[in-house]
Amino acid sequence: MQGDLEALYATAEFSGAFREAILHFKYQRRDFLATDFVDQWLDRTPYDTEDYDVVVAVPQSPLKALMRGYNPAEEIARLIAWRQNKPGIFNALRRSPWSASQTNKNKSQRFRNAQRGFQRSSIFPRLKGKSVLLVDDVCTTGATLGVCAQLLKQLGARHVLGAALARDMLS
Repeated sequence: MQGDLEALYATAEFSGAFREAILHFKYQRRDFLATDFVDQWLDRTPYDTEDYDVVVAVPQSPLKALMRGYNPAEEIARLIAWRQNKPGIFNALRRSPWSASQTNKNKSQRFRNAQRGFQRSSIFPRLKGKSVLLVDDVCTTGATLGVCAQLLKQLGARHVLGAALARDMLS
């Protein structure tokens, strides 16, 4: 795992029909797919509900949030938190407004971009000593999840587990 991310569980490989469904969910706001995605993730995850105390979503840039009208990772995280009766914390991290998308970047570019692109909240004591489930929609290199996990640890998180709908193995 990258950085302070202790484990990662993704439901499936980012390919075929599953890839197409995720792209529809992300870019065409097919919200109804979120329920199926979360059902699949919860049915297959090796994590127990005792493995994490809170659920945190990978933030997206303010521009993407404005353009899309929502954050797909946060949508998934909110459903997981609700289904698992866990608190969801959605303001612990933020994406820098000037950070570039990870799409179409190679592995080393993704790590550099992620290190510059995410920030932690300056006032966030609610993570001290907690185990966190960090949720993203698709994991490619692990750069985003790794950097976010590191920031969550700086905010006091004891453990950070990763969750993604799909894993896209970028070489």
